[in-house]
Amino acid sequence: MFKLWFSIIFLISYMSQAQDANYSYTSINKEKLDQSLAALENFYINNPVRLGISVTHIEKNLTYSYRGNEKFKMASTVKLPIAIYALSLVEATKLNLNEVVEVKQDQLIPYSNINNYANWPKMDVTFLNLMDSMIATSDNTATDIILNKIGGIAAVKQYFTTQYNGISIDRNMTQLFLDYMGYDKVPDNSNLLKIKEEFYAVRPSADKDNFARKLAKDEKDTTTPEAMNKIITDFYNKKFFGDKTVKFLLHLMSKAKGNMLPGFLTKDQAQIFNKPGMFSHEGKEYYFTISSDVGIITLPNGNHLSIAIYADTEERIGKDEMRSLIALASKTLYDYFYFTF
Repeated sequence: MFKLWFSIIFLISYMSQAQDANYSYTSINKEKLDQSLAALENFYINNPVRLGISVTHIEKNLTYSYRGNEKFKMASTVKLPIAIYALSLVEATKLNLNEVVEVKQDQLIPYSNINNYANWPKMDVTFLNLMDSMIATSDNTATDIILNKIGGIAAVKQYFTTQYNGISIDRNMTQLFLDYMGYDKVPDNSNLLKIKEEFYAVRPSADKDNFARKLAKDEKDTTTPEAMNKIITDFYNKKFFGDKTVKFLLHLMSKAKGNMLPGFLTKDQAQIFNKPGMFSHEGKEYYFTISSDVGIITLPNGNHLSIAIYADTEERIGKDEMRSLIALASKTLYDYFYFTF
């Protein structure tokens, strides 16, 4: 906690002196921003953390990156590109948001709110409900049902990797969980919820650590901050679909509970439209955490920031501290861009 508050005091003091408010700037002072973000990383010097950031001032068309070309696990931020692709099909009238989709009990995936709101063995929901659940609550079951309707993860991968360097979209939520738990497929007469119970109750600690290490170190489902930021900027600039659909997705993102700025700013100071992500393995011998947040920030002066922030570590740093790191980094960028441009 001391580290956190010392970080806040330091950064507020540092950034308040970063620029002369009476001068009109037309470029980004990369050196000063690099120093501020490196200072954040250095507070964890005994437990190394890696930050990756890309942010664009949309109206000024100015972009800043910190480790912007390094690859990070996307975690649940991948659900934003999935939503963009799905809505591009809606815009092209190839998909209907009001279509009713059947959800079966054997499709359920851990960490999904939708699992708690049904009279099984099946339930009916609209595609709109699924989209809302995927973005607002990061629902894994909803995500895979959406993917089943839009051509699978391969269709999303092709759509983005042919347009953007630095992003690799490879596994649906089911396959991610199978890889994490060391299964090739879901066994007959079982489902991921049962597998999860077995994984935590029966699997040896060494196996759990080995599976997690393998998942953390492969290059599947990774992005550079610059690639994700470019996708978000293009989304906001209506590259994928029109204004009505952009506003619809922003509305879904406004309901997401995440890591970015709410702990530091009121709604009067900024509007937040984001999609957070978090994955953590707290093993006996191996530890890995990825914390991330991507989206759009509307500044009080009406300008907009497109932002992608990732942080990862293989040390025993708590999830709350990683969330605080994301919040501090984004607050640093908010202060710089709002008070400078």
